[in-house]
Amino acid sequence: MDQGFCMYVTWSLDCQLGAVISHSLAGASDDYIERFFTELPRTFNPKHFDAEALVRLAEVSGAKYLMFTVSLR
Repeated sequence: MDQGFCMYVTWSLDCQLGAVISHSLAGASDDYIERFFTELPRTFNPKHFDAEALVRLAEVSGAKYLMFTVSLR
């Protein structure tokens, strides 16, 4: 509790869609599930991931620490 503000980043295949919600498969349509397991893995390419830029963003936002989770299912 003494650490203050945290930046929490969750990175998953569905981040490609631009609108990620927690537990995106809960109650998802059959079309979405099909896309999630077939199309998204084929198009996911993290070549532009920049960890240093993410850390700089956390720093300038005032975050005291950064929580980063990855879910590639």
